[in-house]
Amino acid sequence: MNNLDEEVAVAKGCCEIVKENEEMKELTFREVIANIKEGEVWESSEKLIEQLNGEILVTKRIKTPFNSGAVVFNNDRKYKLVRQEYSFQEAFEALENGVEIESVESKWRYKRDTDENIWLLSPHGGGTPEVSYCRIFAVDEIKGKWYINK
Repeated sequence: MNNLDEEVAVAKGCCEIVKENEEMKELTFREVIANIKEGEVWESSEKLIEQLNGEILVTKRIKTPFNSGAVVFNNDRKYKLVRQEYSFQEAFEALENGVEIESVESKWRYKRDTDENIWLLSPHGGGTPEVSYCRIFAVDEIKGKWYINK
């Protein structure tokens, strides 16, 4: 986003630290297979793992003319959960119910406090916001997809 500083007003001490949730963790192949839930999709740079209708499906992301049908798993390769994306309307309803939301487009997170103020949390702080801002939603965020950070 351009000219972000012009769009925000600084508000200090308004937000709590947001801890990493399940959707942000990276797991090994064995951990994914042991804990995968129906409908989840986990990805690495080479493979997708998903559970559909009680079956675990592993597919290669990179297709070659010489695919042998055999799939090799490296025990050390990490996979991350593909986060479900929501419309702005769905995300805003979650925000109204006190759940933090995150713009896929801008990576900015929004959270309501107990006084029903909506706070913007910096995506640059790694789990701890560097600075908290208060502003309205950007047009590209409203048109884009959202994560609901449960």
